[in-house]
Amino acid sequence: MPQIEQVGSDLGSRMKLTEYISKEDIVSNLKSNDKIHAIKELARLLQKKGKIDDMENALERVLERESFDSTGIGLGIAIPHARVNVIDRLVCAVGRKREGMEYRSIDGKPVHLVFLILYPPSDSHKYLYFISSLSRLVLDDNLVERLMEATNSTSMYKVLDEASENLVSHVSPNSRASAAESEGKVMRGTNSDLMLLIRLMRLESLRKADNNHTEALGQKIEQVRSCISPRVLAHYDRLKSRGGQPVVAVEEEICLGCNIQLSSSFAQDLRESQKLMTCPNCTRFLYVV
Repeated sequence: MPQIEQVGSDLGSRMKLTEYISKEDIVSNLKSNDKIHAIKELARLLQKKGKIDDMENALERVLERESFDSTGIGLGIAIPHARVNVIDRLVCAVGRKREGMEYRSIDGKPVHLVFLILYPPSDSHKYLYFISSLSRLVLDDNLVERLMEATNSTSMYKVLDEASENLVSHVSPNSRASAAESEGKVMRGTNSDLMLLIRLMRLESLRKADNNHTEALGQKIEQVRSCISPRVLAHYDRLKSRGGQPVVAVEEEICLGCNIQLSSSFAQDLRESQKLMTCPNCTRFLYVV
């Protein structure tokens, strides 16, 4: 039976991304053209600003993590990250490449925004809330568009600060998950279905934020829905009716939807499977970051 990860429920409601991202931690025009050089460029920035001392150690951990699974989560976003022992506080650097870069993302498309996150073992729980909040934000088409259109690092910071402030004001404290007695379910679907579900969430989020949404946006939503298998779509709609996100990330074998610790064998299956998988506790669709 999976063990529950006991996380203080009030921490998530207070999390604000810009408490850990400063204006100086943002590069509005990355010089790098590929994943490894982009990660190194952001790591050097953190070292220059005195956020990390041993850059080589941090890089080693991040690139080791990348060797297992790409942190290019699709739709132009990458979130390279690692737990390192040479820092005492969670730090994050943000980079933008307007023309895009090769990253071997899960959807095979170029990456435009990179969020490099480093955290010490003592901040593991804080990191889970941070990446959960970040995942919610980058699923917002409007936010991504504003970040891409921002003129400089200061403008990008203002966009992130406003968005994270709005997120904090609307997030209620997480309840602790109950232990799950069943193993995770595999649905008849593929990774392409997963990408379509993520795209659908982003479009629906955009429609919710814009009361005067255009007919074209509604047509896009219907077009995406028509491409998803009926059984998968029905489960997505059930999850959406319960509130919260129907599709969530798994980090360090923890479902970021309900904060339950997944079994190692289940997490391994999730990483290797080409099928859609759902959390054994909250039944949300899962993807690995």
